[in-house]
Amino acid sequence: MGEHRYCVSDRMGWKKITGTDVGNWVAERVQGNYHDDDSEAIGLEREGKIIAGVIYENFNGRSIFCHLAVERMNKVFLNAIFDYPFMVCDVKQIYAPTLSDNHRQLKILYKMGFVEESRLKDSDDNGDLIFFKLEKKNCKYIRS
Repeated sequence: MGEHRYCVSDRMGWKKITGTDVGNWVAERVQGNYHDDDSEAIGLEREGKIIAGVIYENFNGRSIFCHLAVERMNKVFLNAIFDYPFMVCDVKQIYAPTLSDNHRQLKILYKMGFVEESRLKDSDDNGDLIFFKLEKKNCKYIRS
């Protein structure tokens, strides 16, 4: 793991958190699972309530997968969640799978700079499974 370089100010009730509670919160919202021993979870809490989080898993030295759930977030939190994969794990790219009917998630991923890498047609009852990719060189939320 390692020390993150970005601090989320708690001045306005915002607080960066990590661990099982965040992982389970994200997993519930993305219809997945969180495995504490194989994954890392980073979240944003406001006034005691988790409002955003990401699970990182399947790190292979070159890339890592993420699952993101967001109610609200800020730029400092974005800096923190991208610092972990790109600066701590030193991966070249992040992959984010999402379903084609999850319009809110699609909008968030595109806004963050992710691009569609591949699509598994009709792989879910609700449509396609889309794999998005964000390369380190294209991430606007980290400082090299």
